[in-house]
Amino acid sequence: MSESLKQEIFDRLNLKTIHELRQLGRAIGVPHPADGKKENLMDGIMAVATGEKDPETPSKRGAPPKSQEYDRQLASDIFRCREICLSSQIKDDKKADRKIFVANGDRNSLDYVDSGILECCGDKWFLRTTGCRENLSSDVFVNEYFVKTYNLREGDFVTGKCERRSRDEMSGLSCVIRVNGDQPENLSSRCVFDSFKPIYADRKLSAGNSATGRIVDLFAPIGAGQRVFISSQKAACNTQVLKDVVKGIRQANRNVKIVIVSVDVSPEDAEDFSSLFKDEDVFTSTFAAGTAAHIRTVRLALEYCKRQTEKMQDVVLVIDNLTRLIRAYNAYARQFTAGLDYSAVDSIKRLLATARNTDKGASLTIITALVCGNGDTFEEAAYSALNDIFHVKIPLSALLLRNGVYPPIVIGDTYSSSDTRLLKDNEMSLALKLRKSDNQKIIELFNSTTDNSQIK
Repeated sequence: MSESLKQEIFDRLNLKTIHELRQLGRAIGVPHPADGKKENLMDGIMAVATGEKDPETPSKRGAPPKSQEYDRQLASDIFRCREICLSSQIKDDKKADRKIFVANGDRNSLDYVDSGILECCGDKWFLRTTGCRENLSSDVFVNEYFVKTYNLREGDFVTGKCERRSRDEMSGLSCVIRVNGDQPENLSSRCVFDSFKPIYADRKLSAGNSATGRIVDLFAPIGAGQRVFISSQKAACNTQVLKDVVKGIRQANRNVKIVIVSVDVSPEDAEDFSSLFKDEDVFTSTFAAGTAAHIRTVRLALEYCKRQTEKMQDVVLVIDNLTRLIRAYNAYARQFTAGLDYSAVDSIKRLLATARNTDKGASLTIITALVCGNGDTFEEAAYSALNDIFHVKIPLSALLLRNGVYPPIVIGDTYSSSDTRLLKDNEMSLALKLRKSDNQKIIELFNSTTDNSQIK
């Protein structure tokens, strides 16, 4: 495809006048576009298009050009061609996009290539280039023209050329190069998430080879597209168990995309998530950000997950944790009035309802933690309202943890609504047999073995 695209760009360049080529050359970063003949200028533009040379920041020396008009569509195709050519040179497909973004430009320049998640704020659109956080120094304004032209949706991961007149103002998107890793012209035929028909889970997402993962796989198998929650008291290490499950899913399911959201946490906890899951998309909102920021972060991350699912991708959304998120919705709804507002519960239910295994083969799984059992009336009300909508329940015991037992999973209450569909007959028999044993002995058995086949 790159060869045909390069030839197409060359032919279109050949039809341009020397003046039009100079304007285009300035726009894409060709050095000294006003010097030399038409052939030399075309060679410079093609060198940028094929990735042989990096774009340069336009010089401020000399008189400014009389006109700044140029063929924006051709400029967009040139950068798309460059993206394809550079991608073919990079072995690691997962990191290709991010490496190319860095190589193509510097945010300190007036003219650079960057990427971010598309967000709609009222009637205005922006690329959030630092995850879900608002950052006026690095965010990019997106003209509604691009949204309508390319059928863009909130949550799209957009790569494009960005321009600004000075370093003190917000950049604006001047052309679209890639959307969710694909060519923008391919978006007209993409599916809509809400049109997917939800079906029962028909395949298992293994939780890995750790003791935690093997216990989950046997007693509470996670199906693609299900709602999973880990419930515990405050001192029962639910976040650590959640991390173990996520690490296991990554280890055993290399093609699954994992998106992690951590809200209302300390800066140390936020940094810990980011450093522990460097290869995943991690969105954090610390307690200093405020209630509105927590809600906004989760909403935008969810839209991002929907867009990835529309690409026929299996996606796992991890939320740490649901109790803090419910408190954020509750505070937002009641303006800090005591008690649980059921509009907050409805908001959480709408969020959780997006988890589904689809008839198209893609899925969105949601895994989260919920705090309960502390005598807190708010927590108990939230647990009671949400308890019945989860497919998989993994309760933890603070008593087991105090006795030095890890993972502190209460085997007798651990449950999956799809175990008969996801487990083999011998696994079902083993699970039923073990459930009759003492909880602590079962966990010790898993810790002392490396594979479930070793358990008799």
